Amino acid sequence: MKVLFTASGEKVGGATLAMLHLMLGLPSQGIQPILLTPNTSAINPNLTKKLMQKGVKIVEGRHRLKGLLHWLWLLITTLKLSRKLGVKIIHTHGPKEATVLGIAAKILGLKHVYTVEGDPIIETYINRSGPVATLVNKILFKTGLRLADEVVGCSRWMATHITKTYGIKATPIWNPIDHEKFSNTTTSHPDEQTILTAARLDKVKDIETLLHAVEDIEPMNRPKLLIAGDGPLKETLTEMVKTKKLQDKVIFLGHRTDVEELMAKAHIFILPSLYEPFGMAAAEAMAAGRPVIASNVGGLREIVDHGVNGLLFTPKNHRELAQHITKLLQDKKLWTTLSQNAREKSAIFKPENIAKRYLEVYMRCLG
Repeated sequence: MKVLFTASGEKVGGATLAMLHLMLGLPSQGIQPILLTPNTSAINPNLTKKLMQKGVKIVEGRHRLKGLLHWLWLLITTLKLSRKLGVKIIHTHGPKEATVLGIAAKILGLKHVYTVEGDPIIETYINRSGPVATLVNKILFKTGLRLADEVVGCSRWMATHITKTYGIKATPIWNPIDHEKFSNTTTSHPDEQTILTAARLDKVKDIETLLHAVEDIEPMNRPKLLIAGDGPLKETLTEMVKTKKLQDKVIFLGHRTDVEELMAKAHIFILPSLYEPFGMAAAEAMAAGRPVIASNVGGLREIVDHGVNGLLFTPKNHRELAQHITKLLQDKKLWTTLSQNAREKSAIFKPENIAKRYLEVYMRCLG
């Protein structure tokens, strides 16, 4: 069975990364993944190499078309490539891809599986993107859902949200992670005074609450915070750090492709999101044996079991977050227990395990 995927952005975000990880596991189920991308430069070279070693066929357009020209190229190339290679299923993961490739699937008479990695309407609202962006996202999202033969939510929360909000049945399947990469971290005793977050710097990820929490911690116990990621709020957050006089404790690392190495050095991983359909970074941190402190929202509640492999806090409650950070920094026995349990649970997110669930969806889709 041949399944076509796409990676069409200039940067590989979490949604695309989840599909690349899925492709690592699908060959174990006898499925041939085909990746169509304008160019592979946005994908980590090590991941590209691993995909090829697993038998993933990568078709590279070698162009940098943008806007309407890109989507027209994607549509035409998908039509040609699917006929040529005998594709049975087109698997999409974003509203634009689901709409454009959903149309291609209808033209070709192929099945279309759409993995929903988030509700863009919620994201545009939180990020205050404006009415035009909200309307466009709403149209694309609903169109993509209607064009899909099978809809998958990246968590139980996401699947339930799709069904309740849009009246479309969705199957819950967690996102896979590159478990091998993160579980091979070599530092068993990380810096006990370093905490890490890795996220896009926007309203949704709520790094502001994390900065408030660091400020709340007594100066003599205050850890060093590493922030990996870039985004529209970088300048605002940088000014916030200066205002709070935390320059010696907060380090902005920018976009990083070596997050696994950062996790190996950090003592705790923190994800303070206001909204998180899944929370791949949290699952990756658990594979690295790092206890996770996360906001009690969306899919994070399915990854982090409070008091077992991590800790949950009320969204935007920086005092509660500060208490959790202090507790884990000071209680070595608790840290060790959470770390061991985190590693154990992370195995369920291995690509091979998630691929088994998708095989069921594909077979049901084909009848």
